[in-house]
Amino acid sequence: MDAGAVMMLGGAVVLTVLPSVAMATGYMARRLESNERIKAIEHGHLLPFDPKEVALRTRRSGTVCVAAGLGIIAAVLVAAWTLHDADLLAATGLGLVPLFIGGGLLVDYRTQSKELR
Repeated sequence: MDAGAVMMLGGAVVLTVLPSVAMATGYMARRLESNERIKAIEHGHLLPFDPKEVALRTRRSGTVCVAAGLGIIAAVLVAAWTLHDADLLAATGLGLVPLFIGGGLLVDYRTQSKELR
């Protein structure tokens, strides 16, 4: 197996494992928040819902996705330059997915912040 194939395989593993772990962690955190909210309501306490916190969470997620996309693109470019393999440049498209998702989240954040004003 040549170095380019190893890089592609490693990139594919990273692109599937890291988002899966992040989604599972986010799900567990939200489930914990929901359980705490339900227990507080059962005891007669009302927890206020803060739309600013939701908007900030959206901004944070968007920023992380944009940074991840740029990082993937940069890593592939460096690998292609180091290995002198022009075919490896096609893998920069993998970085476009989180880049555009992050861009969409940042547009959503901007919309939410305008609605809060």
